Amino acid sequence: MKVILYMAISVNGMIARDNDDTSWVSKDSWKSYLEIISKTGAAIVGNKTFQLMKKDEFIENCTYVVVSRKEQKISSDNILSATSVKSALELLESKQISQACIIGGGEINAAFMKAGLIDEVFLDIEPILLGKGIPLFKNSQFTSKLELIETRKIWEGTLQLHYRVVSV
Repeated sequence: MKVILYMAISVNGMIARDNDDTSWVSKDSWKSYLEIISKTGAAIVGNKTFQLMKKDEFIENCTYVVVSRKEQKISSDNILSATSVKSALELLESKQISQACIIGGGEINAAFMKAGLIDEVFLDIEPILLGKGIPLFKNSQFTSKLELIETRKIWEGTLQLHYRVVSV
């Protein structure tokens, strides 16, 4: 399974303010995110981020897997629950899904990267510095080498970096 990490981040690597606010993320970054999610057809999200998502942030023809330490009771055909990063991937593979996009938050990003399960990384770097916030990878130590695939300007001041994960 191909696993892609997609995140909008501040210049100093934050994915949200301390209060989970992401209103600083550009509309063009949001549009690019929706394109990637639509293309992969599956998204993996941590429980806290899932609880913060608004209804209009879910794509109709996309399968979502919520990763939580405890099994979640979810009443939806396209929203599934898993208790580990590996079981999330196994669940998607059992549905014949071959690509998935990790959409946060910082803990789930770190768990997938530390486990060596991420193949590509898309970072939309927004022109803002956040003194306090939630880091891209929360509470984890690892080193991963990346190979740059592409850079592009997606909005006035917003750059998208696309990397291949070479080693963890």
